[in-house]
Amino acid sequence: ASAEGTALPPAEVRLVVTSPAAGEIVRNRVTMAPVRGRAQSGSGEKADFDVMVVIDVSHSTRYPSGIDVDEDGEVGMNPRQELVLPGSYPEDMVCSDAEDTILAAEIRATRYLLEVLDPRRTQVGIIAFSGQVNPETGERLAADQRDAEVRVPLTRDFNRVEEALADILAEGPHGATNFAAAIQL
Repeated sequence: ASAEGTALPPAEVRLVVTSPAAGEIVRNRVTMAPVRGRAQSGSGEKADFDVMVVIDVSHSTRYPSGIDVDEDGEVGMNPRQELVLPGSYPEDMVCSDAEDTILAAEIRATRYLLEVLDPRRTQVGIIAFSGQVNPETGERLAADQRDAEVRVPLTRDFNRVEEALADILAEGPHGATNFAAAIQL
């Protein structure tokens, strides 16, 4: 039975959004809002799961995540948004600790997820997305471009997933954000 006391058929998934509350207005500097909640599948009996992790690799993921991802005791910051001595950092730097970027946080979170999943019961895949745009118009470069790609199809081989995560991190942020392409894929 779910927390609400109702049993679910094996194929049904129940999502409970705990934040934001129903009717709550969320205002942010960006057009995104944090959503929190939980999901439950089936009647509570053991089941197999397929999990696709969707990773934003767009240019904006080079900015600081706001946390000490690499646990070196320093939280990366954007020198352009902080009071620092001129010339202390390169002019084009947007994160003082490359291991504390948004992309690094996405990769770290996925690695944490892999640690708690059982490959005998769970398949994991990876989709990466960004997008190429014309800098003058802000429009896509080509109507048929692929802004999202399956980097790893569903697999129980978590080493393969880990290799793809390392590759994504090494490639670094690039392109624009095309979240819709990832969802469509």
